[in-house]
Amino acid sequence: MKFPKVILGVAALPFLFGFTNIAHRGDNEAGKYAEHSFQAYDRAVAQRANYIEMDIHRTADGVLVVSHDNNLKNNFGANVNITSSKYRDLLKYRNKSGEPIHTLKEVFERYKNNPNVKFMVETKNETAPTGMERQLVNLINSYGLQNRILFESFSQPSLKLLAQLAPNIPRTLLGRNYRDIGDNQYFASYYYNQNISDYLKMHGKKYLVFGANDPATMRKLVQQGNIEGIITNFPGELSKILGVTSYPAQDIQGKIIIKYRKNGAVNVWNGYGRSARFSGQRLKDGTTHAVIQVAIQNGKTWYNLGNNKWVDGQYIAFYSTSNPTVGSETKKSGVIRIKYRPGYSVNMWNNPNGTHFSGRRLKHGTSWKYFATAKNNGRTFYNLGGSQWIDGRYAVIVR
Repeated sequence: MKFPKVILGVAALPFLFGFTNIAHRGDNEAGKYAEHSFQAYDRAVAQRANYIEMDIHRTADGVLVVSHDNNLKNNFGANVNITSSKYRDLLKYRNKSGEPIHTLKEVFERYKNNPNVKFMVETKNETAPTGMERQLVNLINSYGLQNRILFESFSQPSLKLLAQLAPNIPRTLLGRNYRDIGDNQYFASYYYNQNISDYLKMHGKKYLVFGANDPATMRKLVQQGNIEGIITNFPGELSKILGVTSYPAQDIQGKIIIKYRKNGAVNVWNGYGRSARFSGQRLKDGTTHAVIQVAIQNGKTWYNLGNNKWVDGQYIAFYSTSNPTVGSETKKSGVIRIKYRPGYSVNMWNNPNGTHFSGRRLKHGTSWKYFATAKNNGRTFYNLGGSQWIDGRYAVIVR
């Protein structure tokens, strides 16, 4: 009878004594949610991840943005490179969450007031420093986040420069020869190896494993007790393995757009999850609202508007503090009618390039109000509110 209690205690100890849960590109769950999106980051924060892992690139005009790939094709459907583009020109693209690419400053701004949120930041430059290191450190210092940062990189030159610029912020060498760790404090690899563990312990270094995503593998790594943390696409699962039982609402600072149906409205609740009670208030589709907290219960995300007034996260889109009309997008209102084939419907997209299906279709002959237009490769798209776009080839302007 005592054996199960011992096993439970072992599983809980790493969380209590500092085992690190690092949300790889947020809680993206291997592509279920758009990586490096506020949706994925918020889910990670709400599920008690210790760090949000972020990759950064520098645009042609010197803006630090969060993205794993330099090219936007995989996540935004556009064959465009970040490093050769101006930031303004990237904002017209949307990921599957309907969000534009975010700046690192936006991310810091969203979570700056929540000391529970820390950031593991990877500089994406494989050869030599590009100037992003100094810019990164200056931004961290401006927000006073020095104690909430862990650097990481495959690039030794980048890590060496970061050590000079911010010697008190720990650094992680990724995936190279562990014997090259030098004065970096952490080493991270795709797999666990006892020889690596022994070497790092002998030299007073810490060991992280990334790419561990299935519960069985994560549980085994935790119970071995030979690593300091896991960088995973499933931070919620890792929290359960670590014995986390309490998931209080977490402070954030941002805006949401209500995303429902034309002329519809969503309920506002007193409380969230099982304790939610209808407040008598509803919010109209397309309206924008400030949020101060995020919470998760039974896999569902909720947002607090203030005064314990909550909105179900499935009915929101994420507002970017960046100007949403830059690039080829233009504010313009009117009415369109869907023109396709009688009895059929056309797809609605989450972005103005027709690469991420929203899950909704609009019937031939129906009329809809639009609020903006966007040009993409010679095609016009009409914005129906939030991240809802219709290909202009299947619409005619009524007025």
